[in-house]
Amino acid sequence: LAPGGSCTGMAFRVARADEAAVRAYLWEREVPGYIYREARVDIELTPAPGSGGSAPDREGCTDLGREALTYLPDPTHADFVPNLTDDEIAARVAAATGGRGPNRDYLKQTVDHLRVLGIEEPGLERLYARFFGSSKQARRTNSRSAR
Repeated sequence: LAPGGSCTGMAFRVARADEAAVRAYLWEREVPGYIYREARVDIELTPAPGSGGSAPDREGCTDLGREALTYLPDPTHADFVPNLTDDEIAARVAAATGGRGPNRDYLKQTVDHLRVLGIEEPGLERLYARFFGSSKQARRTNSRSAR
């Protein structure tokens, strides 16, 4: 997420007793190269798809703005490269392998998971189509296999 941007995603409630352990885990997973920085951001909560629309959480809250901990890219980091073209991004995805495997696998897992959540991210869908075929065809295949 570039500075000034927004996104759709999930928020997880963490019990205060577990906060330090969860933050340590997330720090190790998200910040090893220090391109990301920890930040508290304002979020707007809405009911999950299929939840009936306005089911209150355990505190009786619905559709409330809250603050959440997240990890944002540091625009001053040498590895932060904004405004790449789709061709440039695809070349990087094709060439990159991280500690958990090839970047193209991460792309596939991310898009597949976003689809399960009902979230469509056009930039990732375009990349997905380059590596794995038409995103519309893939969605039809995924929905058939989910039945």
